[in-house]
Amino acid sequence: MNPLQSVNGQNGAFPTGVSPQASPSPSADFSTFLVLLTAQLRNQDPLEPLDSTQFVAQLASFSAVEQQVKTNDNLAQIQHILAGADGASMAAWIGKEVRAQMDAYYDGDPVSVFIDGVDTAERVNLVVYDSQGNIVQSLEMPLGAGAADWNGEDADGNPLPEGYYTFRVESFINDEVVDSHQAQVYAQVSETRFENGAITLVFADGATLPASLVTALRRAQ
Repeated sequence: MNPLQSVNGQNGAFPTGVSPQASPSPSADFSTFLVLLTAQLRNQDPLEPLDSTQFVAQLASFSAVEQQVKTNDNLAQIQHILAGADGASMAAWIGKEVRAQMDAYYDGDPVSVFIDGVDTAERVNLVVYDSQGNIVQSLEMPLGAGAADWNGEDADGNPLPEGYYTFRVESFINDEVVDSHQAQVYAQVSETRFENGAITLVFADGATLPASLVTALRRAQ
């Protein structure tokens, strides 16, 4: 039995008093990448053109950076909304499921994982790690972004113990990994707290998450 069933498809703050080091924005990286790729294509030797495998890998990197820019834009909008919210309005989130890049606690019920491989990927795998960092499952997923339920089974179909698990999405082109990142998971909010000028979400297992890291909100499944 496949422990993952497809369903409907659809950072953070610095400690007080600590200033982040200046770094290029994803949009700046995106523009720089585009300029470099264009210059490379314009100046390549026609007798020794760029290897097709390398070119496809570079296009995959281009797609990954583009997706990061779009994600950051969406997060900026969410953070803008949260900045104007107070503890009372955030209470409406209690009982709903939020999506964020975090570990998930498996308690016997399926874990909803968001699969978002790069657009140009030929194959996308979901890799599951236990709390010790051991791979307990690796599954090939349908292409395209969407949510799927992981049923807590290992590669042989045996049930895994309750505990925390980490999920990674790996995108492949020509059997080479061109992108790997921690997957976002859905978790139900049991409490909201307003602490030190920021809103913190609390889950049933006691784990907490800054509300600013949330990328989506939905009714509990």
